[in-house]
Amino acid sequence: MAPGNLHMSVCVAVDTVCIRTDAGPAICGVRPSADPLFMTAAEVFGENLVGVVLTGMGRDGSEGLRTIRALREDHLGASTFIEKGWDLISHGDFKAAQATLETALLLAPSDRRALSLMGWAQMRQGNYDDALITLDQVLAEDPMNGLARASLGYVCLRKGLLRESADHLDRASRQTRDPKAALYGWFYMGMLHAAERDLPGAEECFRKSIALAPNFVEAYYELGRAYFAAGELAHAHGAWRSGHMANRFNIWGRRCADATRESQAGQEPMGFS
Repeated sequence: MAPGNLHMSVCVAVDTVCIRTDAGPAICGVRPSADPLFMTAAEVFGENLVGVVLTGMGRDGSEGLRTIRALREDHLGASTFIEKGWDLISHGDFKAAQATLETALLLAPSDRRALSLMGWAQMRQGNYDDALITLDQVLAEDPMNGLARASLGYVCLRKGLLRESADHLDRASRQTRDPKAALYGWFYMGMLHAAERDLPGAEECFRKSIALAPNFVEAYYELGRAYFAAGELAHAHGAWRSGHMANRFNIWGRRCADATRESQAGQEPMGFS
């Protein structure tokens, strides 16, 4: 047990494991803190170490436990399933993506990319409460995670929390760390403006997402729907034609062609996003 007002850590002296104490700065507002003990023990004992927190003050010990947990995770093995999960999401197979990402998280439970994509797969299946829990977990550990931020903005949009949605999507679209997050930040912001019947705002945001990824056909589809809702049929057909030409074999390219036919028949094209 650490003496009062001193941190305790583990070290190796020659070939002997030792305990040492120091009066370093308070961590999480406390001294002694569990974090130096856990982190140094992880360096010495590696994956043979088990960390347990029974009680404590605030977040004390959380960073140390995260260090211990990371030693037991197989991030390399998880990466294959993460890439497959992203590929399934990009093709719209969100149920299969979730199953694949669950495998990734069995191998590396704290992998933030896997968790971000899991939240995305959950939300696109309409499981907004589950997605909210997953995305909040990511952002609690990494507030700058743009993809989780963009996804959370979408969840808020679907739950009718428009002000919160706009805040999250604005932050995601303007960050520069993750271009994919910026792309979807602008795209979901376009959907938010479309839901508010703000055609100029929707058009600007969809165009910005297309500028970031010219083959992002889903944005052409939703841009066309925004024009259609505003009665701008010629512009709607132009957007869908551009989307179909961008990739006629992609599911969104086919949906663009279907939307043109449906609108010409007086039917409103479905929303899929």
